[in-house]
Amino acid sequence: MKNSSGKDDGTPRSFNLVDEPWIPVVDAEGATFKVGLRELFERSDELIDLSVGTLERITLYRLLICIAQRALNGPKDEDEWREAEGKLVAASLAYLDEQRDRFDLWGERPFLQVKALEAVGRTKTDKLDFGLASGNNNTLFDQTATEDGRAHEPDWLARNLLVYLAFSPGGRIGVATINGRETDGGGSSANAPCVESCMLFAFLQGANLRQTIAWNMVSFDRLTYFPSNVGKPVWEFDAPFTEDVKKTLASSWFGRLVPVARFIRLEEDGRNMILANGVSYLKLEEGVREPMATVLSDEKKNEWKYARTDAERKPWRQLGSMLTWSVGLGGGPMNLHKGDVRADGENEIFKVWTGGLATDKAKVVDTASWRVEIPWLYLSDKVVNDAITKYKKGVETSEVAEKRLAGAVKRYCDSLNAEAQKEWDKKNVASCSSEESILDGARTPRRRVDRRSGRRRRIRALAKNLKRRDARRLRKNVSATNRASTSSVCRRKTDFILA
Repeated sequence: MKNSSGKDDGTPRSFNLVDEPWIPVVDAEGATFKVGLRELFERSDELIDLSVGTLERITLYRLLICIAQRALNGPKDEDEWREAEGKLVAASLAYLDEQRDRFDLWGERPFLQVKALEAVGRTKTDKLDFGLASGNNNTLFDQTATEDGRAHEPDWLARNLLVYLAFSPGGRIGVATINGRETDGGGSSANAPCVESCMLFAFLQGANLRQTIAWNMVSFDRLTYFPSNVGKPVWEFDAPFTEDVKKTLASSWFGRLVPVARFIRLEEDGRNMILANGVSYLKLEEGVREPMATVLSDEKKNEWKYARTDAERKPWRQLGSMLTWSVGLGGGPMNLHKGDVRADGENEIFKVWTGGLATDKAKVVDTASWRVEIPWLYLSDKVVNDAITKYKKGVETSEVAEKRLAGAVKRYCDSLNAEAQKEWDKKNVASCSSEESILDGARTPRRRVDRRSGRRRRIRALAKNLKRRDARRLRKNVSATNRASTSSVCRRKTDFILA
């Protein structure tokens, strides 16, 4: 680690996420600043929200929920959930003190990393940010890339490490070794769990971060479809990447909440890292759904699918499905549906934030996010059927109107194009006729006039059926022919006068 003079003093670098400021937040006065995990929980009543981008928001929310639920070891059911908000701060602070050494980026057990990971080559840490030019990332808006990469600050590394482990698309990847054993995949990797089918996430937002964390916790009795039940977070495993542990992480709630889809070891220079394939998580087709996403029924294919993130279309069209209570694998996000015990009255308004990552195979397309304020009755199971049904019918009506309007506009544009084409054809035919009429005055033999008159009629009839390009080509050919004819006629007249 470098000392105050900028020289390396030989001590290992350290950046503990419990104490060091790395999470951007905003308070009630609108001021933005960074806090560590301890300060965030201590001030969760006065901090209004995070001040981050779409993917960072999703992964940080999930990290905070993971810490709170693990600290509480619950809530196990709806009754425990009602009491969780008042207990989560004290429990989370105690948990962070207990696990403090597991939250250091460069400690003996580096946070969400594999200390024993070894490889011949190195990857630039620029790759952690999908917006920077590195590998397959788009270079359009990044003019500061260099061959040596950029040396990033620890807070940037921590936030983007969370994002990359959860959202990295599948594709080719390097092979590394852990204690002499090669990583899985043979140079290939699958999508990280949070980018499966470009799923759209949803979170309730409370008046402060404490409420937001508490409201989005999912009780354990609704997570029984996970083969390994709730499990425990990756940082709690002493030997985190044995085959048994990887299976547990891939098939448990806490393992999925803060995933490690790639194995990474950050170098202390902040510029380089080792990157390889990590844990392969269970998918929807294998009977494990993401609790914070919406699962729809595809009746044509007779299968389940996630509501997708679309960078060009706002998700209000899918709001009805998002607010539908989960039954089995289908339904809206499980963290949304406790409105009947949250609300102080039927007129209380809740904020629902949605967002996700849109990809095209292994290529990142864009992120999208949206927030809507909705009344309590849309979250309650008491009247949800009637309210959601009305909303869905309204969406269906608007979509029908959209299709009709789009069709009418297209037909109108087609008619304008057809009229413009007709006018163009008329002008071309008129131009051809005008050029030929000028030449007709120079033609004295009657039989030659008759013969060319027939040819003009054929040309005009042909020109009406040709498109713009063919008409232009025809006009050039006619002009060339007429020039040659004019020259021949002039020579004959000259011979006649001289004779």
